[in-house]
Amino acid sequence: MDLLTLCCLILTVGCAVSGKTIASVEVNDENADSYESLNAVLNKLDQYERRIEALERERVSGQAARAPADYNNHQRQAIYQDAIHKLQKRADSLPRIQAFSAALSHEKLTNLHSGSTIIYNTALTNEGGVYSNTTGIFTAAVSGIYVFHFTTMVEPYTVESVELVRDGHNLARSYVTAMGESRTVSASALVVKEIRQGEQVWVRTFTSSQHGTGVVHGNGYTTFSGWIIAYTLNK
Repeated sequence: MDLLTLCCLILTVGCAVSGKTIASVEVNDENADSYESLNAVLNKLDQYERRIEALERERVSGQAARAPADYNNHQRQAIYQDAIHKLQKRADSLPRIQAFSAALSHEKLTNLHSGSTIIYNTALTNEGGVYSNTTGIFTAAVSGIYVFHFTTMVEPYTVESVELVRDGHNLARSYVTAMGESRTVSASALVVKEIRQGEQVWVRTFTSSQHGTGVVHGNGYTTFSGWIIAYTLNK
């Protein structure tokens, strides 16, 4: 029975009861059963009415209980959207490409001393302008995981030890010798390393008097390359 039908029934029965009362119906043996039946109906209707009131209170209470959850969901959604916006803004500010490749195009470098920087004078690729072919130094425009590769070729009957450094600290070393050889010899090394924004990476001879004979062969055979494979946040 829906709420509207039940209310109509309550009003109908109420009016009937009121009419009997105004007429001062006498309760005797003949109508006693009818009176008791009417009381039973009224009691039942009263129970229904109390039940309806209870259900209405539960409905209102349920709406009030759900309100904080709805608010929390809305708040979480707003925080999520804000985080997405910040990450997108951060991604948009990052250079799309960080890569370089340079070669020593001169015939050779001579008179290299301890700790001399190998300057690869020809930039074959320099996306983002991260490599200087006048200093031989790579400067990280953004923090990230980088790959570096360098190859060194020496002249016949010479030897040289070189190292890849980050802000002057060793990352990798390479030793190449052509002693007793009548031909050029080369050696290579590859490094994967996290580099922070502003840090510099370059190749130099060992900082030792025993670095070698101080001669490196060029003609494009001695090279230095680097590229980013993943961006990282500054720490």
